[in-house]
Amino acid sequence: MEIETIFLEIALLMKATAITVLIWFISQALYAQCTPNASFNAPGNHTTAGEGKMNSAEINSDYSETITVIPPVSYDTFGLPIAVDSIRINGVLNLPDGLSFSIGKKLIKRGKKSCISIVGKPTSNNNLGEQTITLDLTYFANRGSSIKHPKNMSLELKKEPEDTTTGILQSPVLKQDIRVFPNPNNGNFIVDVGDLKEATSLEILDLRGMIVFESTIESQKIVVKLDQPAGAYFLRMYLSQSFITQRILIQ
Repeated sequence: MEIETIFLEIALLMKATAITVLIWFISQALYAQCTPNASFNAPGNHTTAGEGKMNSAEINSDYSETITVIPPVSYDTFGLPIAVDSIRINGVLNLPDGLSFSIGKKLIKRGKKSCISIVGKPTSNNNLGEQTITLDLTYFANRGSSIKHPKNMSLELKKEPEDTTTGILQSPVLKQDIRVFPNPNNGNFIVDVGDLKEATSLEILDLRGMIVFESTIESQKIVVKLDQPAGAYFLRMYLSQSFITQRILIQ
């Protein structure tokens, strides 16, 4: 009887452990906010702007960037190569005001990929020009040792674009003229351009910058039906001399 009790306790413990592991994997899947770019395979920190670079951002304009992180084979310590087993993404430092980050998978084994999503709207003119964004990384060697190994990314922060016809800044009223409803939504929504007769076309982009929907504007209301995963997307509407970007959330 005593042995049966022990086996029962072991079975219950194994069940609880399995449930805990399952919950962890589900949470990792749910909270991953980005997808690594499949076209990048070499070690490094990549964006569509190039290794070690980020696409430029503009003040008061919606911004999205995905950094694909691929661990190196080794790193040098005092001139000696140390084989890398894995790296951990701890965070992102020195982001301009208005931008935030999320991490796909924090611990990456050698030969695997993860990503960092940078989204938001820069709000300060105090740091215009080239910025140095730091990826806070930890490298783990095959023998269990670790070392902090930050990597820098360059980001050019530009002032708010000017209207090329009048020489004045784009009016914030233009963004208010565009209505997206409902927002958040399930992928089906309506874009109402209001009285913006100069609107010519629109695109929907994911956080990787990939176009998932595009349409010409031939009426005041455009019906959009997206079969895409839940998450943040960006609507970009092209006008005769400029464009407007708005954030959309699919739940």
